[in-house]
Amino acid sequence: MKREKRSDKIYKVISRHTQDLELSHLDAGLVFLQIQHLAQETGITPNNVSLEAKLLYEGGRLIRIGNRPVAYASLDHIEKLLGHTVETRVFPSPDSFIRYCLPGQESDAPRPRLHLAESFSASSFEHIIGCNESLSVPIKQAKAAMLYPPHGLHTLLTGPTGAGKSMFARAMFDFASRSGRIPTGKSLITLNCANYADNPQLLMSLLFGYVKGAFTGAERERKGLIDQANDSILFLDEIHRLSPEGQEKLFLLMDQGTYSRLGQTEQEHHANVLIIGATTENPSEVMLHTFLRRMTAQIALPSLRERTIYERLQLVIFFLWKESKNIRLRISIHSTVFNALCSYECSANIGQLSSDIKLACANAYFDYLSAVSPSMHVQLRHLTEQVRNGLYTIPTANNKLLDSILKNEQMTIDGACFFEQNLQNCIREHDDIWFSASISSANG
Repeated sequence: MKREKRSDKIYKVISRHTQDLELSHLDAGLVFLQIQHLAQETGITPNNVSLEAKLLYEGGRLIRIGNRPVAYASLDHIEKLLGHTVETRVFPSPDSFIRYCLPGQESDAPRPRLHLAESFSASSFEHIIGCNESLSVPIKQAKAAMLYPPHGLHTLLTGPTGAGKSMFARAMFDFASRSGRIPTGKSLITLNCANYADNPQLLMSLLFGYVKGAFTGAERERKGLIDQANDSILFLDEIHRLSPEGQEKLFLLMDQGTYSRLGQTEQEHHANVLIIGATTENPSEVMLHTFLRRMTAQIALPSLRERTIYERLQLVIFFLWKESKNIRLRISIHSTVFNALCSYECSANIGQLSSDIKLACANAYFDYLSAVSPSMHVQLRHLTEQVRNGLYTIPTANNKLLDSILKNEQMTIDGACFFEQNLQNCIREHDDIWFSASISSANG
């Protein structure tokens, strides 16, 4: 029996959900046409669903609705629903699509808060590499923490340097915003405590604010980051560098929603702030236990070593794609270079991987400008010795797996194309069950 093409499978599901749309409930119906829902229903990864939907859209079969989350609908079925030709195939938002379908029925009432199902597919989590693999459990924990009534759970992110804790915190904020837990217009407030660890008083004044005369140079009262984060999220990176006094003041805020500014003894201020902290250390060794107990949700992010080979390959392609966009040149790369980048010991994790790829591209760019190379071609000589050594340490199983995944020996990364298109150009289609088993076997 001939296997159904991936694009046909996706189009069939989109067509069915488009047929099910009702003019009186368009907003709710669009949820089922979003990428994440389509991925769950078809069993195809969100990246591949997104790619195929874009190709179907470019081929004139779909219309595109909104952005982050994006929904796709069958053009034919929308025209049948409306009874006329649809002149445009892209709508910047669900509201604009609804206004097009129902002219003259606009309402001045505010749009209702996102449905839970919509918020699940509306966030940045679904754009994170590994969201369905090594990060699936941390993402589920983070969503639960953000949605728990009444204001979410204070959360501590743990993991080694470069594991992506800051990016993960931003995704948590995005999810909370889109699910209606945070009012529209609020921002994520961020502070790296390590930058002020040598000056605890300055760190405290930045967080809580101060009154006139609190210390030398305090000539007027000043609000702190707590004020800015009211009804929002405060992300404290390297939170273990916060002094014991600072931790005590912070857990008073977490418990009672009250705090005082530096130098203030009587007046109390009120704020509703959700705290997300991040640390590279063992929390029980560097933080007050009384403070740690108030970080109800504790989420551990994996190191790069703990990510699957497929995830690491996607990360390599992603960082090469970013560099290609930056320099506005296509980057040619041999499979041997991919093997090295996917195999070397990357002690500083994703941050180091990004830096090493940037340096390799800079070396290749210099050769390109010097006319040593007629095109932008990243070769082994452009890699640092540490990265090249990955070729000698790669396990045989991983080497065979990478060779089976990569489409060709020589590949091109094009920043002018979608990231998903570059993935498809470099990576073979695979059976998801076989692929997961192969990864598990390769990782031992």
